[in-house]
Amino acid sequence: MDRNKVIITESKRKIYELNAKTIALYRRNPCIACEDLLGIRLIDAQKWMLQSSWNASHVVWCCSRNFGKSFIGAIFMILKAILYENQAIYIVSSVGDQSKETFSKIERFCKSLSVIKWLLIIFFSVSAIIFVFRSV
Repeated sequence: MDRNKVIITESKRKIYELNAKTIALYRRNPCIACEDLLGIRLIDAQKWMLQSSWNASHVVWCCSRNFGKSFIGAIFMILKAILYENQAIYIVSSVGDQSKETFSKIERFCKSLSVIKWLLIIFFSVSAIIFVFRSV
């Protein structure tokens, strides 16, 4: 075997390094990823919720009605699926309609994205989003 054979060119290596740096930036800053990848501008309280719960092990959001908890949850799940490979995301609620509503929000976000962004999502995520509901 020829040990001096070039496996990857220098220009491709630089592109891969820049992509890795960009992904690392988005993993550290989900609010920037939300604006850049999804094209969604959040209000300050929603940015704070997203940023503070991004790497937390347990999260509880105590918000009023119509604050956008399902909206932020859908964004949270989409960004996790895009930025971290092999994610299994479960949508669990006490009422089946709420899980279905959150899943339909995720579908609407993905359908509204441009073709290039959609290909980016497919490229970076090999994820499963599963919704589970139970009645209480």
